[in-house]
Amino acid sequence: DRTLFPSLDLTSILMLQGDYTELESSASPALTFIPPSMFGPPEKVHIDMQDTSKPGLAVVRIGKGQVAWLPWDVPGMYYRYSLPAHAAVLRDLIDHLLQGRRQLRTNAHPLVEMSLMRQRDRRLLHLINLSGHADTAYFSPIPMRQIRVEVAGSYHTAKALRAGRTLPLEHSTGTTSFSIPALEQYELVVLE
Repeated sequence: DRTLFPSLDLTSILMLQGDYTELESSASPALTFIPPSMFGPPEKVHIDMQDTSKPGLAVVRIGKGQVAWLPWDVPGMYYRYSLPAHAAVLRDLIDHLLQGRRQLRTNAHPLVEMSLMRQRDRRLLHLINLSGHADTAYFSPIPMRQIRVEVAGSYHTAKALRAGRTLPLEHSTGTTSFSIPALEQYELVVLE
């Protein structure tokens, strides 16, 4: 279902490895299961491939909300193989469940880890530059520039503590935006 998974507009098949719990078929599942097919050289792979109507996702309305269940280990697949399609499944599904109400949006490189925390009446945005992390080793990270951040809520100030500067803010309907000019290793932005 490309309306539920817009990030997968160029993807037709996702790799699945490991356990899969078969669900009863539904009218029009958003994802469907393709049983294992022949393994071998490229000219033989998928010759016997057959799609099914077995759901690869169950979304159920409960009260005012929804619950989604993936009968296969998408997070584990992403952890093991880091395939963008597995990340897209999770990201699109979360966006669907949140109905477009993310707390945080950014253009930061994927190796910038962000944590948004509440502390009384303010928010703390921690940014960690993981570009220097390589398995068990740590090197100097590659500096990141012009990280744009949009946070849900209306704030009056944004202070980058490590840089020792106040960041200019832009306000839109229900959000506050700012840019972090440079991120070396770590930054903490205090939003009040």
